[in-house]
Amino acid sequence: MAQNNQHITIGLLRENFAWVTLLDQIGVSWKMIQSITTLVVSDYSVIICNRSVTTEEYLALQNFSIAGGIVLYTIAVASIIRERTVRKHNVASLPPNATDSYQYSEILDLYDTVHFFKNGTFFQTEQSGSGLSSYCGIDIENVFSLATPIRKSFYAPRKRMPHEIVAYRSRCAIRQIVQSHLEYLHHQRGLPFVHKWFYPSNHQTLFTFRIDSDKGTQSQIDEIFQLSEKYTIPTTWFLDVKSHEEWLQYFTKFDRQEIGVHCYEHVVHNSTILNRENFEKALFLLRQENVHPAGIAAPTGAWNTSIGTAIRELGFAYSSEFAYDYDNLPSFPVLDNTFSPVVQLPVHPTCVGTMRREHMTQDEMVYYFISIINQKIAQREPICLYHHPTHETNGVFEEVFRYINDKQILKLSYSEYAAWWKRRQHFSVLTQVDNSRIICETHNASDDTFIRIAYAGQRESIVQAQHVSGAEPNQLPQKSIPAPVDIMRSRQWKFRHSIQNALDWWIKTTE
Repeated sequence: MAQNNQHITIGLLRENFAWVTLLDQIGVSWKMIQSITTLVVSDYSVIICNRSVTTEEYLALQNFSIAGGIVLYTIAVASIIRERTVRKHNVASLPPNATDSYQYSEILDLYDTVHFFKNGTFFQTEQSGSGLSSYCGIDIENVFSLATPIRKSFYAPRKRMPHEIVAYRSRCAIRQIVQSHLEYLHHQRGLPFVHKWFYPSNHQTLFTFRIDSDKGTQSQIDEIFQLSEKYTIPTTWFLDVKSHEEWLQYFTKFDRQEIGVHCYEHVVHNSTILNRENFEKALFLLRQENVHPAGIAAPTGAWNTSIGTAIRELGFAYSSEFAYDYDNLPSFPVLDNTFSPVVQLPVHPTCVGTMRREHMTQDEMVYYFISIINQKIAQREPICLYHHPTHETNGVFEEVFRYINDKQILKLSYSEYAAWWKRRQHFSVLTQVDNSRIICETHNASDDTFIRIAYAGQRESIVQAQHVSGAEPNQLPQKSIPAPVDIMRSRQWKFRHSIQNALDWWIKTTE
């Protein structure tokens, strides 16, 4: 039974970038705990213990649980996790999974040591007096540490699958795991789980489409431009400016589509100065044509701190690099020990070019993209695809655009998506339960910033916060499409990957 005047707020012991990123992506109300020894059960719905604690502090956390609260202990309190660990195992990747207490619909790439508990999973939850103590065996913070990108295959029902160099670990799957477990813990305590909704109004997903113009000719570019216009797709174009320098004026007609920066020279560096010079030259030439880009997508999807720093210094509003993150909600990278104001808009990293490399037919490409779209719809994840004019095969995207329109999916340009996500970031909602009545107080709300209230029994409401009292819970929609039984084939080592890595290196050093 939920307590009266109970706040739906996550308490955090340490303002760690990984946990702040996750909690902000999910959109929960959270705050730092200043003093563990003075905890009040009604102030926090769940406390995340994400730093080491003294004996006195641990006793206070136990008392919080005994009194009816819930504490989630992380790897940061190693001794507490080790006491309950049955086995430790070095885990590369795990297939999508769903249990009573957590779920994730993507492959979980960890490449790290995981603690498993007596129930055979990496979460364990125990009764503790009137409350609960829960334990997480994954090093959440390590998932967000910088690591060299890695080549991964993306599942297709054929022997040879498309592959690309992307972020090392699976941030999307971790977000899904953390959200579902927090939701589970709230329901175990008899509380609703409340968070900011992921999309404008009550839309269930959204669609973005981007073009990286890499050496595209005017006729190749015009073909996909006309296709976007035909299907009213707000395409965002990231221009390889040097390739189009003689005819940049052409892009001034893209008044209903957005222009962004890709580069001047199609190369990235480990130097902030060199990256800045490259991006700045592209900006200068575009501004001479009265084109004023708000965002950037670095060449080859690469990302490192020098790229991120150059992008921040040039004042871009957003960027999109799948070596930083892919198939996920937006987030803000950490640079110089603080969050960058430049929001990252992840994209699905497979394009027609990577499919052609594996000799996929046009029908196979259409099937692949429609499968991705259906997956994202079922999972209520954003649908973000991209293309290159030189890869042509535009009939594939005619089918994709027609399908998106048939499904009446919200379509946004990158600037629109970035601006909306920043509005969501600044919007806050404080929720408490009083006599089973949910009371919400909002700040910086707009007409399209909604909240989701998840109740026990697979029911939810997605509403404007000020209309919570009149909201009727609905049954949750289907959450995901079952993963293919052979999905882990996409994480098997392939000799072709090594060949492609060598070829990419050769192209990069000889261009």
